[in-house]
Amino acid sequence: MELITIDLGNFNIKTSKGLIFENRFLLDNTNDIFGAETITIDENTYFIGKGKFEKEFNKINKNYIPSLLYALAKSTYDEEVNIIIGLPIAQIGLKNKISDELKDKTFEFKINGVNRRIHINKCGVVKEGFSSLYALQDRKGRKAILDIGGRTINVVIFQDAKEVNSFTINMGTLNFFDMIASHENSKGGNFTIEEINEYILHGGLDINNYIYIIDKFVDTLQNEIKLQFPNINMYKVLVTGGGSLFFYNALKSIYDNVELMENAITSNVNGNYKIGEVKGWAI
Repeated sequence: MELITIDLGNFNIKTSKGLIFENRFLLDNTNDIFGAETITIDENTYFIGKGKFEKEFNKINKNYIPSLLYALAKSTYDEEVNIIIGLPIAQIGLKNKISDELKDKTFEFKINGVNRRIHINKCGVVKEGFSSLYALQDRKGRKAILDIGGRTINVVIFQDAKEVNSFTINMGTLNFFDMIASHENSKGGNFTIEEINEYILHGGLDINNYIYIIDKFVDTLQNEIKLQFPNINMYKVLVTGGGSLFFYNALKSIYDNVELMENAITSNVNGNYKIGEVKGWAI
């Protein structure tokens, strides 16, 4: 039975199979699905990568099933799987709810018009950021992991691999994109949040033109961290998550000992896979 670990990010979905796609979809039962990436559940068809990002912070309150099943179907052909997913630290109290919704459940659906069936045998839920510790070779010493996601930043403090403190800050990459969109639109532009990342990555917008927005974002982040854990500069600060590439350079100017984690975008799913192996779920 295959183990698949999934990061249900507010911006990107990532899996332990290297799959990465934007976490947005559009319910549309009228358009032709030919050539599109779709998942059909209970006769409702969702177009993957279309529509707007959800603004809901609480991942349990979202309709996460289309994205989850699409991620599984694109990551494995097996019909029986064990999974491990992450939740923001502030939401980890809901882990039993999401586990109960998924474990020992069978889902039948279509991917791009092709019938699929997946049975989720076991479902584990781990704190986002905490997972990334297990992606490290060296877990000793004082370490602070900053996991910068789409709508949340999870901070986990460790002493010799034992958790000292952890908390969630309700801001993330989508807030940063919104700041850029607002800046450009104030000059007569017509940008949406959904377009900003594409234009930065593939041309049209130069991230170097928004250094002052990056600095403003990081200043707010620093102040939020100070309120929760003022002595973070006594720890090695490890930056990870989808937003890490945008903010790493600015964070280097603030913290004395800071490092970008290897495979930062997938460190949570990589760490959760190692946790699953220890649990004996990767059969």
